[in-house]
Amino acid sequence: MPPESTYGVVVMDLESIAKVKAKNLVDEIVDKTREIPRGRPVHEFVKYMMGKAIVLYGAPFVGKSTFIANLARILLDYTGKPARFYWLDRNLIGTELGRALKDISGADVVEIRYPRAIVRALRAEKKWSKYSLVAVDSLTGIAEELTRYYEYPDSPQVILATTRYASSILMQLAEIAHEHKIPCILIVHESALWTGDFFGEAVSPGYAGKALKNADLVLRFILERETKKDGTIEEARFIKVVLDRVPPTSESKYLGVRINIRELL
Repeated sequence: MPPESTYGVVVMDLESIAKVKAKNLVDEIVDKTREIPRGRPVHEFVKYMMGKAIVLYGAPFVGKSTFIANLARILLDYTGKPARFYWLDRNLIGTELGRALKDISGADVVEIRYPRAIVRALRAEKKWSKYSLVAVDSLTGIAEELTRYYEYPDSPQVILATTRYASSILMQLAEIAHEHKIPCILIVHESALWTGDFFGEAVSPGYAGKALKNADLVLRFILERETKKDGTIEEARFIKVVLDRVPPTSESKYLGVRINIRELL
């Protein structure tokens, strides 16, 4: 495991943790006096996501982070509360893409630069009721940071450590989601090692492993491209419900369903 570093927490949280503790009274006043705007109608599946711990997985560059940003904007308009994003991917931290997604979402963003800091950051926040959504983007970012400490990027130590982080993160996200009735999402890339069948899918979420036991929903983000006769490329994006935890006496009405992102947002 990488050496313990208090600087991981300071870089990530010197402002955010201090504000959490110092502004609790102000936040309570703001929450009580905030005027909830009248947002546009919300898709039924978005309502279904409320109160659930969710794993969203898919290939790189298909639009997972952009989808979450747009979902956060919808919930901000609907509830009057911003999302809380925890960014671990270097392609989001301090980049033009990251700034654009922050503007789109209106989210409160915390940048995580060391893997251990994400666990501490989730534990440090006590007032989840002021948020409409929580997202950790992404588990792959943790794996990439861990490779700095080992000779081989695909070493068993990296895989095992990332899986353990996934379990801890999903456990905490599940607690937050169930108590505060908001969607809590862990973004994961597709596994490059998986061969076989993952509940009917040809690809599985990478590094998640046994952590999936803490998930209420597992969603696959799919990008389909079609080349037209005139040479133009048409794209369509979908969410497919791969796993849906429901009581044994009930049946999921969404399991196996594909929902077009344009309809959802």
